[in-house]
Amino acid sequence: MRTVLVLIMIVNLLQAKPLGVVGGVALKLPLEMSVETFIARSIGYIPKAIIKDGLPFFGAKRGDFKRKNRLHKGFDIYGNHMDVLASAKGKVIEIAHGKLSGTYIKLQHTGGVQTLYIHLTSVSVKKGAYVKSGEILGRIDGPAGNAVAPQLHYEIKLHGVHQNPLEVLKKAYHDKGLLAQIAEDEMVMQEVVSKRDYLVKAYLKAH
Repeated sequence: MRTVLVLIMIVNLLQAKPLGVVGGVALKLPLEMSVETFIARSIGYIPKAIIKDGLPFFGAKRGDFKRKNRLHKGFDIYGNHMDVLASAKGKVIEIAHGKLSGTYIKLQHTGGVQTLYIHLTSVSVKKGAYVKSGEILGRIDGPAGNAVAPQLHYEIKLHGVHQNPLEVLKKAYHDKGLLAQIAEDEMVMQEVVSKRDYLVKAYLKAH
């Protein structure tokens, strides 16, 4: 009996944590980690290659060091040797590989919701397959595409419109400590934005 209880506890710990609700679909985090770790590895994380890798939050400037005007439409979560999980049950509608994206997977859920998982190094599912919430889609073992460091680029769309994963999470959680940490990380990130803008200007002037 004790062994069974221990196994149940382990399974519960490994299950993906809730992210929030979009279009009536309950989404889970796309990685096996706590919400606190999810925040620490995304908006609470400052990339070493701050110019070329960009900043992880939704809406951050991308490609500006190449004199391009593009905004980040997803959310980057930094980490290596990680399983990537389906945020909700759905159908695998696309698996492809691009020079910038590396390998990526797109899922179609109910209610016009889609999720996209980018910078994967391997895939565990096939196009057309139906997956369960929390099912392993693939892995990240090293950087892929234009990612300088290993990371998952994660996107949510509702009827074709990109949603900010952080705002989805903030609506779902009411823990004052967690929300305070997010607010602090957002303030720090804004300071880093100013620093990066300065570095990009210097980079462009030198190149």
